[in-house]
Amino acid sequence: VRSPSLFSGFPPVMEVEPAEGGWFRIFALPIIVLGVLQIMYIARKTLLVKPRDQWPPLTGTGLGMETCADGSFAFTQSAAYRLTQLEVDAAVNTADPNVLQRLLGAYPYQLDALLRLSDYCSRTGQHERSAELVERALYACEGALHPLCRLATGRVRMRWSVAENRPFFDALKRHAFGCARRGCPRTALELCRLLASLDPAADPLHALLHLDYLALRASEPAVVLTLPAALPAHSLPLYPSFAFSTALALRALGRAADAGAQLDRALLLFPAALDALTAEGAIAPAGAQWEAWQAEFGARARVAETGATLATLLRLWGGRHAELWKRDGAARWLEERAAALLAALRRGGADGA
Repeated sequence: VRSPSLFSGFPPVMEVEPAEGGWFRIFALPIIVLGVLQIMYIARKTLLVKPRDQWPPLTGTGLGMETCADGSFAFTQSAAYRLTQLEVDAAVNTADPNVLQRLLGAYPYQLDALLRLSDYCSRTGQHERSAELVERALYACEGALHPLCRLATGRVRMRWSVAENRPFFDALKRHAFGCARRGCPRTALELCRLLASLDPAADPLHALLHLDYLALRASEPAVVLTLPAALPAHSLPLYPSFAFSTALALRALGRAADAGAQLDRALLLFPAALDALTAEGAIAPAGAQWEAWQAEFGARARVAETGATLATLLRLWGGRHAELWKRDGAARWLEERAAALLAALRRGGADGA
């Protein structure tokens, strides 16, 4: 019996179910043409990527999948495939991308070779080629899926601890971020949700830390609100990104009072957020207000003095989310709430004195 999903109550990862109740892959179909038996390869519809016409037929990849005792799935590799990995390692040691390219000519769906050459193409500005190689790796993985491995349900589990699963995790993350960079935030959100659902307890590639940003970019604020309740073990509200994204999500949904209260809580938890957004040019608090804010919160108001881990989280949040706070008057709303909160704290201190 499969254990309850950690995403119980969470919408399905993908809204598009594969037709005919199964996963599609390229398969060989024998046909008779003028009395001669021939083999025709028919590309069927896939879920994660759309196969390109120039890709070789997906046959003899050496990849497969099996079920594990705990109900999770694990990719498998044939003995011949494992031998090709030795060739990939040798090719990498040459530091010559042409060697990897020639290797892919012989083994077009060798996952490690695809991902390593994609790395090189990305670093050299060949972004379209890099994205194509990642998509081909995902296509090979999807072609190897077990018939019971229905990714669209959001209940499929794969363990990062199984080495054969890691290329799929890696390719899925790269594809999600690539879609986000190409202006497809909704697709990136769905892919990132899928990645987070595969091994949600471990979240080895930190997919959860990107979901709130992608949901807001995709104009799906309700998704942000479902995440903390769906994954209570991760304490998401205690992360700067989720604390402030929740406020933006509530505001986008028209729940002004709840949004203001949440923003106040986030500012009290992370007063250095103003410093982080100011550094990114998202807000420009008046000099007197900024001085009063620092006087009230002391070192906690400055990113550099909050501690290494929190400072890193705040800088990452500020760099990525700054664009969200520049929209729809959000920056002014933040400054006004910060000023009101500061005034309330001063009144409270005066009353206590």
